[in-house]
Amino acid sequence: MPLPNFIIIGAAKCGTTALYWQLRRHPQIFMSPVKEPRYFAFCRDSLPNGTGHLKNIPANSVTDLEDYKQLFRCGPEKVARGEASPFYLSDFQPEVTAASIKKQVPDARLIALLRQPADRAYSAFLFLRQLGFEPLGDFQKALDAEPERVKAGYLHGHYRGNGFYYANLRPFFNLFPGKQIRVYLYEDWRESPADVLADIFRFLGVEEAAISEAGQRVNVTAPPRNFRIQRLLVKPNRLKKAIRAALPETWRRFLLTQAIRLNRAPRPQLDPRLRRRLSEGYRDDILRLQELLGRDLSHWLRD
Repeated sequence: MPLPNFIIIGAAKCGTTALYWQLRRHPQIFMSPVKEPRYFAFCRDSLPNGTGHLKNIPANSVTDLEDYKQLFRCGPEKVARGEASPFYLSDFQPEVTAASIKKQVPDARLIALLRQPADRAYSAFLFLRQLGFEPLGDFQKALDAEPERVKAGYLHGHYRGNGFYYANLRPFFNLFPGKQIRVYLYEDWRESPADVLADIFRFLGVEEAAISEAGQRVNVTAPPRNFRIQRLLVKPNRLKKAIRAALPETWRRFLLTQAIRLNRAPRPQLDPRLRRRLSEGYRDDILRLQELLGRDLSHWLRD
């Protein structure tokens, strides 16, 4: 049973969902039907001792190797086989995750998308609000709560920590040769998606393909109008079970999507002063990152 030969490692809220769906359309690429198995972060070799304190581990995370292999059982004939788990490039023991990938798929090619870290943090906050996982309606209060949440073992809400890209990427560069890693910027993906895809196709050794609507945004985040309604829409409950029993999957997904859209409030803008303070906190990490990547990132430190 084959394993993936490439992995989108992150980061979350940087365009990885759109990239996953675009790569899935390529005839020579097979993508795991479970977009985010998170296997290398939560497999038995990766989980730290005393994992009972960890909270909010996603229910669809794959922790068994045989179950993980089953995700790729339909793609052995494809040139490239991949998955996309943005959690790999987070502040949750990235050195252990990198070592797990190196041990089990040492020749895998790694792809990362990075976004201005303050903007990424705010987008992650809005996304968790949209899903009903973030009870605090104020971004500054959520940032203030982050240290205690991390200490308590919560895996959601690492808004500031997941934006230290140099610290979180360095373990991968320590273990994998540079020729096996590609790092792209979110702004490049937004402005020139076809160019980014063409480079990824060459990186993966597949034929370059013209994919229409390459710049289409996926997984756009906005806060809910009503937090209780949002939790009702996204959390398991009796109403959802009844709908599941009564309607085909296509209709269920359509109705759920429409309900979430109707409950979506206009996306509020990040306070420029808060963005400036948050960005300044990333200064040293950004300067190290631009040396690692050989690319000027000074615009991330400007308003």
